[in-house]
Amino acid sequence: MSVRQGLATTVAPMVLRLTLGLTFLWAGLSKLNAYDPVQGSDAAALANAGATLGRVNSDTPPPPPPTPEKPTEKDVEDAKKDKAPGDPGPLVHTASEFVQPVQVRRLHTEVTLALLRASEPPAAIEGKPALKPTWPTWASGSNAVIIAWAVMVIDLAGGVCVGLGLLTRLWAAGMVFHMAGGLWLTTIGPAWAAGDAVLGFLPRHDPWDLAYWSFPLWQLALLALSAVLLCIGPGPMSLDRPLLGSPTKPSTRPAV
Repeated sequence: MSVRQGLATTVAPMVLRLTLGLTFLWAGLSKLNAYDPVQGSDAAALANAGATLGRVNSDTPPPPPPTPEKPTEKDVEDAKKDKAPGDPGPLVHTASEFVQPVQVRRLHTEVTLALLRASEPPAAIEGKPALKPTWPTWASGSNAVIIAWAVMVIDLAGGVCVGLGLLTRLWAAGMVFHMAGGLWLTTIGPAWAAGDAVLGFLPRHDPWDLAYWSFPLWQLALLALSAVLLCIGPGPMSLDRPLLGSPTKPSTRPAV
């Protein structure tokens, strides 16, 4: 085997694995350890879904909550009649409770909120048409929180396993679906739901805005790298080689 072939079959897959592994490991740790401020309707939606909200992101005390009016007996009876079997009732939290920003884990701002917006888009406001849902409704509510935690665990476990070369193709396939779902939730899906997408799937935005396009292009690059790793495999410098054995070489027949 020549030096060029050795670099292609040994070093290239290892560099690719380490790059993807470190990137997904960092992404998982940031979802767990980093906190972002949310307020208003976003904070209320997270609270109603069951996400844990942190402290108020301000040194000034929040304004006192409005005093709710005492419901009349007629209001109570009407609520009982309108409530369907199995219906948990009205939302517990509203946007007016979160005038001040609160801190919440990044896994909720990046994943849970995206799922809530995609599965339950806001209604039409100020003459604008309502957005079309871009994700199944079963992913809303508390299920969105569960999925967000699962995505964080997949980032961490997948990053470690890909870096070590353990079950590499399985994790690479998961990363392909992971990044495809991320691209749909954050870029393609909202553009399609708005009804004014360029070419049917791209957001109508300044094409040279680096700050705007950096994140979706980063997702696209990770998707492509994961697909490449799925195709070429982990290489010989991996745990898959001693555990699963070397790939079978095609038999060659001597020329007649």
